[in-house]
Amino acid sequence: MKKITIIGIGRWGTLLAWYLKNRGYDIMLWGRNKEKLELLQTSLENKYVHLQKTIKFTNDIGEALTFSNIIFVAILSQGFRNFCDSIKHLPGIQGKTMISTIKGLDCATLMRMSETAHSVLGVENFAVLGGPGHAEEITAGKRTCLVVASRRKKIMDMVSGIFYSDTIRIYKVADVTGVELSGAFKNVIGIASGICDGMGELGLKASLISRSMVEIKRLGGALGAKIETFNGLSLVGDFCVTCFGPYSKNRKVGELIASGEKLSTISISAEGIHSTRSFYELGKKCNVEMPICEQIYNILYRHTSVKKALNALWQRPLKKEF
Repeated sequence: MKKITIIGIGRWGTLLAWYLKNRGYDIMLWGRNKEKLELLQTSLENKYVHLQKTIKFTNDIGEALTFSNIIFVAILSQGFRNFCDSIKHLPGIQGKTMISTIKGLDCATLMRMSETAHSVLGVENFAVLGGPGHAEEITAGKRTCLVVASRRKKIMDMVSGIFYSDTIRIYKVADVTGVELSGAFKNVIGIASGICDGMGELGLKASLISRSMVEIKRLGGALGAKIETFNGLSLVGDFCVTCFGPYSKNRKVGELIASGEKLSTISISAEGIHSTRSFYELGKKCNVEMPICEQIYNILYRHTSVKKALNALWQRPLKKEF
């Protein structure tokens, strides 16, 4: 039986453990928080999934890394660099294949997760899993398509083989940059969509989603991504479930902001909050115009009112769409 290690015991970590165990793999699940890990090991469930008894649990990162040559990482983006720093001297990481399910950027460095893994760990065998997947639907047996990106065909083929089933279909793409940018940026627009939902503005929501695609294509092009990637599952597909589905934390944050709540009082841990700042700074660094992202940044970090931010977008000079 092939072994797989999963880093993280949140929504995606536990989903991966459940799904891949059902696929016949021997699973070890690692969590940083010992109390939460022990509670999960005892109850075998959270609000997303009921785990199988044969899954292995550990709080020992050395044990987790030596268990398998395939490491799935499902932690928050802002903790990834610290995680890499904590394991870089361990012998268990060398030669492993790392697959990231993280949809965010490192705020401190503006790096994508693949860049961080290569910079800190020297990892070459790296893949990214993206696309429109929600734990609540996958565990209910609902079908979806995901995308795996890697610079190595062998790794894409391996991940595809691991995941393909009656409920998940996998597509492959070599554009790691595009898939990582897509996964992080859709959370920013998830917040924008939530703001529109809170205001009851469906037409505005559709407009912001459409125009935001222009922004990420501009930035992606400047960073070396392939423009066609943004027309696929990693962006358009993920946009759909994030902006219109019932499960998105980022959309919920937007709804709360539209109702008058301040960012400082919102307790939801949503990747889009950090990603908004990262994309705002990346846009400035690359000299790429990103007016929607800038106004979401203003709302979150400069305490600009929603009305004032939308007026700023509305009053921009009229121009051709393309």
